[in-house]
Amino acid sequence: MRKMILTGLFLFIIAPLAAEEIIIEEAETDVKLEKAEAELDYMKEKVDFYKRVVRSVQREEEELKALKRIRVRK
Repeated sequence: MRKMILTGLFLFIIAPLAAEEIIIEEAETDVKLEKAEAELDYMKEKVDFYKRVVRSVQREEEELKALKRIRVRK
């Protein structure tokens, strides 16, 4: 009976501490998730920027080719 009471007291004392650890771990996970999402958004913006740059360079190359063809014809 004494062992059972001590076990109950131990669990009564430890259970709230374990719950606090779980809450802290969830908070840390949420912070990590928010950072990862922010980094993902930043990287998506970078990718979009470089895609626009590539399209712009392709348009300029096409314009230069067209100008060279016109110049060769004259």
